[in-house]
Amino acid sequence: MVAKFKIYQDTVNKWRWRFESSGNYKIIADSGEGYESKAGCENGIKVLKKEIFNATIE
Repeated sequence: MVAKFKIYQDTVNKWRWRFESSGNYKIIADSGEGYESKAGCENGIKVLKKEIFNATIE
């Protein structure tokens, strides 16, 4: 299995994502904020996927 992003609506109808590990479905990361639209949420994931390769470790 492969780790994956899951998009869902929260209790106030905002769109959020969570990133789950493969196999045991533990949450590795989440959006931390709600998006007004599903497209905005999907864009947040795209930005993260692009930027993560340039991230540094401190």
